[in-house]
Formats: sequence, C-alpha cells, structure tokens
Amino acid sequence: MKKKLNSKMPAVLFLLLSSSILFSCGPKVIPEDLERKVDQEISFREVKKNPESYKGRRMLVGGEIIEIRNLQNKTEIEILQKPLGRDRAPINVDESGGRFVLIHPAFLDPSVFRSGRRLTAVGLVEGGRSEQVGEAEMVQPVLQSEHIHLWPPGEGGRSEPSIGIGLGFGFGFSR
Repeated sequence: MKKKLNSKMPAVLFLLLSSSILFSCGPKVIPEDLERKVDQEISFREVKKNPESYKGRRMLVGGEIIEIRNLQNKTEIEILQKPLGRDRAPINVDESGGRFVLIHPAFLDPSVFRSGRRLTAVGLVEGGRSEQVGEAEMVQPVLQSEHIHLWPPGEGGRSEPSIGIGLGFGFGFSR
C-alpha cells in the first residue's frame, strides 16, 4: 500500500503545482505593450514632492476615487493614492502618499466611477496643480490617463498571498 502511494506522489504534486500556477494567473490589468513603457524608476512620493520635474514620464498608480468631475471634453478624477499589491490593485490600508488628479479624455459615468471605487491607471505626468482640501492648499500631481482599470468591489488588493486547499472545500487567509 505504501509503495502504491509513493508512486502516485509525483503526479499528485505536479497536478497541485500546475493548477495553483494556472489559477494564480489573473486577468491582465495593464496591456503588456503599455506596461513595458511605465517608468519603474519613479515613485508616487517623488512625483508628489515635485510634479513639474517629472513631466512627460509615464507611471503606474492606483487608489480610491474621491470625486469625479465631468467637463466639456474630459473627465477629471480626484484619487486618494494607495500602494498597489502584487495583482496591481490598490491595497485597502490606512496609508496614502496623498491625492492626485487623473484626466481622462472622454466622459466617464459618475454612477460607475463613483466615490469609494478603486482603480489602477497608467498616466503621463502633466505637472501639478494647487487644490483646496478643506482649509489646506496642496499641490496634487496631474496625470493624463492612458489606461484605467476599475476594480469590481471586493476584488483584488490583497497584501499577502492567499492559500486554498481541497475539492469543494476551501481554507484561505486573506486581508
């Protein structure tokens, strides 16, 4: 009996490993050709400090929508920046590098892109703009949108891996 079990062990391990790799490959958030163009050398905190010096540089950002403003030929989305998880979704944590404005060249429905929704975007830094937040005035980076991924509620944004085991029965850890 023990010999029979040992002979099947490599096949079972292969099946478990290959299925976990297959299921860990989620939907592509950023198109591959655009992802290669993202400047990996800059961080949101650097751009926030001096947005004018990063004009024209492409960055990957994400966060939670604060407000959306539809104007004549564009939509402005004010976003509270959040760190991105490995799946590129904004992580639901109580930390942020600040706010930024994402300019989209078309109408976005405020019922869909509503306050509290999370998004991940690729944008070109256009500079900064002074905005009033309460009684404080602060400079917010302004980015021209090249791609937006709006996350469905409750999807993405895990800060650590999730583990599942079983057929019809699961056990997992997530944040």
